[in-house]
Amino acid sequence: LPQGKELWTGEISVEAIKKLSETKKLDSLTKDHNYPRKVAASELFKVDWSTIPIPHEEVLNRYLTKYGLYNYVLPEENKRLVQYQKGHVFVSPEDSYIQAGIPLRKLSHEQLKMIRKGDRQLAELVISNQINS
Repeated sequence: LPQGKELWTGEISVEAIKKLSETKKLDSLTKDHNYPRKVAASELFKVDWSTIPIPHEEVLNRYLTKYGLYNYVLPEENKRLVQYQKGHVFVSPEDSYIQAGIPLRKLSHEQLKMIRKGDRQLAELVISNQINS
């Protein structure tokens, strides 16, 4: 499935910011989808598609506005999230991150780019929650 930068929520874990400011490599991070595929599939199976005029547009819209959205986290954080993202325990993306003990920070694309280029001061401000995107 597509995972373009337009699907990034603008949120990134504190630990991912630290790693990014050291390595400057976005590919060292994991794109964690807010809604696990099994949860998305379950929701889609519950839709009464006979009431939806153009079903494929509805699926695409849900992917672009909900199911396809992702946050940047470390691979080990992604593993921690799995137990809170299973269909029978999943409540919301926010709840999963709280349960896994993973604080997120909001960044703009420009701020992300600046941190990748080595702006450690910006990274520290974002980590300490002293700046908004």
